[in-house]
Amino acid sequence: MKALLLAGLSVVGIAGSCSKPEMPIPSEHATWSASEFRDIDLSRVSSQYKVASAEQIQEATDWALQQSYRMAPDKPGQTRHDLRSRIQAQDLSSGQAKESDLVHYDGSDVVVIALEGTGGFHARKAPVIQAAAAKLRKQGLRVDGDRASLSVSVSNALEKHEGRDPGWSGLSRGPLESLIRSPELSERVQWLSFPSEELEVMSGLEAFKDPNFSELLAESYDSYRGQTPGIEGALKAIRDIQTQAQKQGKSPKFVLISHSSGGRSLIKLMEKAKSIKDPQGAPLSFSATLTIDPVREAHEAFLEGGRELINKGTEHNLNRIRRSLNLREKKVWPPLVRSRSQPESLYAPSNTQKFLNFFQRQDTQGLKIRPLVGIQGSPVAGALNREIVDVGSAGHGEIALHPGIRQAFLEEIGQALEPR
Repeated sequence: MKALLLAGLSVVGIAGSCSKPEMPIPSEHATWSASEFRDIDLSRVSSQYKVASAEQIQEATDWALQQSYRMAPDKPGQTRHDLRSRIQAQDLSSGQAKESDLVHYDGSDVVVIALEGTGGFHARKAPVIQAAAAKLRKQGLRVDGDRASLSVSVSNALEKHEGRDPGWSGLSRGPLESLIRSPELSERVQWLSFPSEELEVMSGLEAFKDPNFSELLAESYDSYRGQTPGIEGALKAIRDIQTQAQKQGKSPKFVLISHSSGGRSLIKLMEKAKSIKDPQGAPLSFSATLTIDPVREAHEAFLEGGRELINKGTEHNLNRIRRSLNLREKKVWPPLVRSRSQPESLYAPSNTQKFLNFFQRQDTQGLKIRPLVGIQGSPVAGALNREIVDVGSAGHGEIALHPGIRQAFLEEIGQALEPR
């Protein structure tokens, strides 16, 4: 069973005739540089905000991170879901720690529920980014320019503090970064991130060292039912915010966004959210839903990648035989999690006013871990689908930074903020 678990992360016969399965080695280029981000339309940003210097961005980052650790310190044995719950109950901008089971609602007119791609979730990242951005806003400052990145600053600070890579979040690096660069929009929007990994073994490579197979079986069953901590946490957040908003006389709109394996998790979330009512007693309808390069559940995508690697190993071995017989070799294409229509799992549920899906078919590097397996997103049945063609071989990550997608996200936020 362990061999089956590792199948999606192994190489067979690519380097040698029958090499044993290997654990993937993280690439030294596993992150995308700050310079790849380009500002989009900033016409909505008023002149009252000046551009923050690198020192001011760093100061705001350090302050917000200190707030996070002070108000929600790490605890021995806590899971990432426990930590997420504790952090999301706090208002880092206030500086007043509180004990609460409710996800904190900051009074925003729009709440973004984000389902991260595999390995991209870090419980502190999005809250610290938003708290740092809020501090800069109060100082009359904004983030600007192609090299000044608040999300990169926060990631670097987390890595320095924790001594480990906090993971690369396409949603934080793309849409959230664009949002906090528009102070007038971001001051009216609250962003909440959740993990999409439905098997905890997928949350980090260290989990493969000593997998608990009984837990894997239970998690696999829960994944089938959509009864997973990330999805359940997002559902609770929606209900908690509705409860607090009603007491405050507010009616926030919800916008959903996801990347990669978060696409399938987002659809499961939407199906379960059909039981939630809005303040008028009608079924809750999300203002907009955006999926970026969606794939099936992460473990299913990895198993597909494993089968591809095995098939490619066989093709390479057949070419060795052909070469020894002086026969013409056949081209071996890179292993891929392929783009394709799969309406049984990737479709637009009925409880959203608009469903936008963006996908690409250029990627050959995937998560940039060895062995490389390309990841190509798929269309979503019933959605407004747009194929992004101007990305490179690292398109599965690059697509989250695409100007057209970030602009579409900001436009949906702007429309959600308009009076009904």
